[in-house]
Parts: sequence; structure tokens; C-alpha cells
Amino acid sequence: MVCLLSCSNSNDCVYTVDEAYELGLIRRDELENLADYYNNRYNDSNQKHTISELKSRTLKRIKKAYYKRFFSMATSVDTIEINYYYGIYGECLAFQASDIYVKVDLMIEEEHEVDGVIFKGFCNYFLLLYYKAK
Repeated sequence: MVCLLSCSNSNDCVYTVDEAYELGLIRRDELENLADYYNNRYNDSNQKHTISELKSRTLKRIKKAYYKRFFSMATSVDTIEINYYYGIYGECLAFQASDIYVKVDLMIEEEHEVDGVIFKGFCNYFLLLYYKAK
């Protein structure tokens, strides 16, 4: 999927991991830590973060930013679910979201590389980064 994104400093934004890295919102060492956590996300002993850590207001802001980014797919903010929370990396919250349209026809890469860092079983919808405007 190719998305064009315009984001001013007054807006919260959702980025793919590639975009966030290219924009300098996360450093390489943070990218490596995120990849390690993401690649082991199904290992119960590795689950350091839970969605319950996020405040209700933060979840609403993430969902609104997700909706603005993928508005042509999500029918409303209410159809969006945050499935995983991976923690804070740089200036971003890393998460996985879904809506009723994203649950089908996902294109999953066996391996996805960002500046030499490998993400396994990767799908852009499975790992998004939320940037909270200051």
C-alpha cells in the first residue's frame, strides 16, 4: 500500500515504521529494539507492554489519527481496534490497529528491512507509529 501523508505540527499523525524512521522520529537503536519486540510479539514472556497502559484519551487520539490516515477504509473511529501496544520508541507510540476492512486481504512480507533492521512476518498494518503533536 502506498500512502501520501501530510501532517502539520498541530496534528497527531500515524506513520509506517519506514516513514517514522526516515523522518527521524525514531533512531536506529530504537528501531532495533522495536524489531526485537515485534519479532517476538507472540512469545508470552516477551509481552512487556499492554494496551491497558494507554489512557483512554490517548487511545481516542490514536484512533482518530488512524482514521484520518486510512479514512477511505475505516467506516468510523468506532470500528478501529488497537490490537497490540509495543511501547514508546523515540517520539512515537508503536501499535497495531485494525478495522473491519483491514482484517482481510493483508499483504504480509516474510521479512521487511529498514536500514538493515529485519522485521519478520511484517505488514504495515501490523506496526504503526503514532506521533503526538506537541
